Amino acid sequence: MGELQCPTDPERYNPPGFDVLCKARDVGLQTFVECLEEYSDNCPFSLSLTGLHYCKCPVCTFIVHNRTELQEIIADLSCPKDFQCYKSGFQVLCKARDIGLQTFVECLEEHPCNCTFSFSLYGWNYCRCPVRVYVVKNLKR
Repeated sequence: MGELQCPTDPERYNPPGFDVLCKARDVGLQTFVECLEEYSDNCPFSLSLTGLHYCKCPVCTFIVHNRTELQEIIADLSCPKDFQCYKSGFQVLCKARDIGLQTFVECLEEHPCNCTFSFSLYGWNYCRCPVRVYVVKNLKR
């Protein structure tokens, strides 16, 4: 399994290609995953219960719960930004907002025409990047 750094510890980031996964596993809890990393009192997302270590980081939890679907989206996609959003654990994101449409979101970037996923319609700018749309709709970021 690859690893994704805790957003509070950027020194640990070492993505193996597009297989950016947390060292954690799904244990059937919606807001926690079991942490397979060495437990650290310094991480604000770590907690220990009954001798097991858990992570409540929303990014790690989201990736562990959705990694298969995200990998399927990325597998067939060419990204002009080299998947910076995914590789950064969704810390590096273009500005976008959900407007209730299924396949695109409003693009709030200052220069949206610099991206191949952006388009303009009636004076509004939109993003149709499947990864960005997925993150806006599921991670609310």
